[in-house]
Amino acid sequence: MSFYYKDGQGSIADEQGNEAMDYEEETDPYNVTSLLTASQYRIHQGHFPAKVTEELDVQMEEVSEELSKDVATGRKYNVERAQVEIRTAQKWAKRLKEDPEWNIYEKQTNMSNRKPPQLQNEHKQHLVQFFDKFPQATRRDAVDSLTEEFQSFNLKETSVGNFILYECNLTFKRATLHPVARNSAENLDKRYHWAKKWVENTDMNYLKIVFSLMKLVLIST
Repeated sequence: MSFYYKDGQGSIADEQGNEAMDYEEETDPYNVTSLLTASQYRIHQGHFPAKVTEELDVQMEEVSEELSKDVATGRKYNVERAQVEIRTAQKWAKRLKEDPEWNIYEKQTNMSNRKPPQLQNEHKQHLVQFFDKFPQATRRDAVDSLTEEFQSFNLKETSVGNFILYECNLTFKRATLHPVARNSAENLDKRYHWAKKWVENTDMNYLKIVFSLMKLVLIST
């Protein structure tokens, strides 16, 4: 055992005058002992039981099989819930791997054997020019114009209406038809005199009512 003292000058020294920083410890401060060498481990290797390791391997293999079954069952459940055939889902997965940009939500139909649509680009261009020139034209007028312009052309009004509605953003107003006799001069005169006579026999102010309704509409908007 060594004792250190302060010399009064800010230094610490032992009994022999050695400074603490210069002191060399003769013994190893870390008591380290080798528990088992490689040679000893090889000698005693046969004495270690392997049963625990074998049981652990078997258990891990069983757990791996259970996880695989759960994953497969989950995938099958998802496919059944989506009402998609397994083979179809496999084709989609393969195509997504080959083409990540493929849109899986596009309409999955056989397009190779389908006839090309009758409404081609030249027909669409003709319709645009036609309605620019005749904005009051009907769908029937548009079909007649296409038939006259293009030979052997047969198209339904529904197809023209879909093109006008979804691609041209145009709307058609449905015509309200009335009998010819309803708007004849004689019937119009009869309705006028009937309304005039009815207004004269009542104290109701229709102009005031109309303006009140207009005021309510303006306030609500």
